[in-house]
Amino acid sequence: MPSEIDDVPLLDHVALLLARGRIYDTMSGQLIDMNGLLRVSQVVAAVGVVLIAIITFSPLPQPYPTWPTLGAVPINPELVAPGILGCITLVVTIRDGISISSAVVGILSVVTLWLAATSLYALYASTAGGVFFGGLFTLVSGIILAVGVVIKQLLGQRESHDSRPHIKERPSK
Repeated sequence: MPSEIDDVPLLDHVALLLARGRIYDTMSGQLIDMNGLLRVSQVVAAVGVVLIAIITFSPLPQPYPTWPTLGAVPINPELVAPGILGCITLVVTIRDGISISSAVVGILSVVTLWLAATSLYALYASTAGGVFFGGLFTLVSGIILAVGVVIKQLLGQRESHDSRPHIKERPSK
């Protein structure tokens, strides 16, 4: 019993699987749901931003005396984590389509990503001295985005549960 996929060349298989929101994992031989993977990544990044904010704004000693490094480049977690959250959220928003909640979260993700990118540029490319507030602005924007992501996920789960077909009971005679 041939299916519609049997007549399609290999490169078209990849495009067809990507279009359906799934990627075929050749190592395990399973289909990976990209929408679910993106949503989990988005929530994990949101929780990471909130944890970094708690660590940064708490009077407890910092777990990292200096910034972690990638090779010779120091990585500022207050800039990188909100930037990653903004990037993932922007991809999810584009994939989901436009609604009021996704537009608000999408705008927040663009602002957070822009702040993270300009702050990273100002931090590493600037030769002038002074006080650097980019991390503060980026982290505050990331916190707002993280709260928006969590609220959107909770409302999305509630809508998916409410949209299930309900069985109506027959009136008893």
